[in-house]
Amino acid sequence: MTLFSNNMNKTYQAMFFLLITILSALVIGASIGTIVEPNTANKKADARILIIYTGGTIGMVETSSGLKNIPNRGTEQLDKYLALYPDAREKIGTYEIISYDPLIDSSNMAPADWNKMIGTIYSNYTSYDAFVIMHGTDTMAYTASALSFGLRGLDKPVIVTGAQEPLAKLRNDGINNLICSLIYASSQKPLSEVVLIFNNEVFRGNRTKKLSPNKNSAFGSPNFPPLGKFGIGFEYNVIVDSRGSSPSTKYQKYWDYQSKFIDPVNYRENVNVPIIFLTPGIQFDMYTDLVTTTRVDSIVLLTFGIGNGPDGNKGFQKFLRTCREKDIPVFNISQCCQGRVEQGDYATGSFLSTMGVVGGLDLTLEAAFTKACYLATMYPGDSSTQRRVFSQDLVGELNPEGTERFELFIDI
Repeated sequence: MTLFSNNMNKTYQAMFFLLITILSALVIGASIGTIVEPNTANKKADARILIIYTGGTIGMVETSSGLKNIPNRGTEQLDKYLALYPDAREKIGTYEIISYDPLIDSSNMAPADWNKMIGTIYSNYTSYDAFVIMHGTDTMAYTASALSFGLRGLDKPVIVTGAQEPLAKLRNDGINNLICSLIYASSQKPLSEVVLIFNNEVFRGNRTKKLSPNKNSAFGSPNFPPLGKFGIGFEYNVIVDSRGSSPSTKYQKYWDYQSKFIDPVNYRENVNVPIIFLTPGIQFDMYTDLVTTTRVDSIVLLTFGIGNGPDGNKGFQKFLRTCREKDIPVFNISQCCQGRVEQGDYATGSFLSTMGVVGGLDLTLEAAFTKACYLATMYPGDSSTQRRVFSQDLVGELNPEGTERFELFIDI
């Protein structure tokens, strides 16, 4: 009996020590796990964000005469929506909203409106960590491009977004675009550049085009891949070199535009840059009259294919000679949505080079136009500098090294 009791006591002792060992291991393991992989899921975002509501479909409200933009209205749905998800709300920093009065239909946008946005950002620059601009979609790509040039020395994220359907409608894309923009602005490593966020994708602003007036996937970046995308979470399509402040994409080094201070440029409000879309048999007499009788800062030609023009067209020849005599810069981009200008590949393109026309490589129309406006503002009367700088990469708007490495794989 004594022997049996002793054996039982030893068994209980062994089981007790085994239980203590297991519990200790669990406690130590849990502690180590907490140290190695800290739980940041509930860490509250502390970014300060300024939302600038300029107008557009996203903030329109129902009235007796239909959807309208009304100052200080149209953003209430954002607060109501976020109130439904208090836990998710912590992923977004604190935000304030400035509403322009009057609000602007984006079809009425002009350089003066770009300057107003630049001024709003500059005057509030030290008070906020990021800026979200609610904008109409029709000229959104123009504004994103214009801001990328005008906000010299930018070292904070500026996000341009909008919607095909307003927040006031039950089914709308605006709430997702705005929430994605706010999450991106609140993230730990947003890129310090102007981006356009639409339909879960983050694009470099000066690479974007509006591709559809009807689809939620309204915007694309035909010659440059998206910088990132939202799925279940968010992921960058970039490689960030932690040794420096300038991130680089998989395809092109991001131009090192960060500086010690922001030094914005206000566009000259009366800048005049006509755009001429070439068509078969086009008559140029009216354009020759235009540059003869009107002050023109520069001209953007939308040419055929890889930058070809009708070199046998006598009117075209006279027009280009007149531009050269009047020292008006002429810039050449392709009518094609994707690809780049190679002005010397064909005789019809080489002719443009002999006439002093400058190829715009893989610039979008929106970036080409706003860059021409920017150069006319920065170098008034200095056409040689405008020509020289137009084909240079200033803020990631073009790729001087070519796009052949990836252009065939971008879904437009």
